[in-house]
Amino acid sequence: MKRISRRNNAKILGMAVVGIVIISLIIIFSVKVVSSAQAYTALENYYAELERDYKYAVRDYMNDNGYTNAGITVTRIVDAEGNREYTVKIHHDKLDRLDDEKRELVMDEVAELGFNDDICSFNAVIIK
Repeated sequence: MKRISRRNNAKILGMAVVGIVIISLIIIFSVKVVSSAQAYTALENYYAELERDYKYAVRDYMNDNGYTNAGITVTRIVDAEGNREYTVKIHHDKLDRLDDEKRELVMDEVAELGFNDDICSFNAVIIK
């Protein structure tokens, strides 16, 4: 039977410690990545619900003001900093017949229905 010298013992112990440190770092960073992904998903779900509510509010506004069955499309752009810009596109024959002032008033009111969030802006346009 071969004896392991103290020098070899120290090398093996050092390699074991380095291995444990590396494995620990991998686990820590993996947990951070998973936590970050879960936070992103939660944020996206939060905004998805607000967007859905906003679209329903626009639909209710349009119905209440005589524009039933209006075509409504909500799009969003999210920039690198997380700021969100929403555009509501609305189509209805009655809107086409309004003068510019009344049309602008309707679009302003639709944009005002947007949820109150500092990183969000709203814009409404009429599609002909």
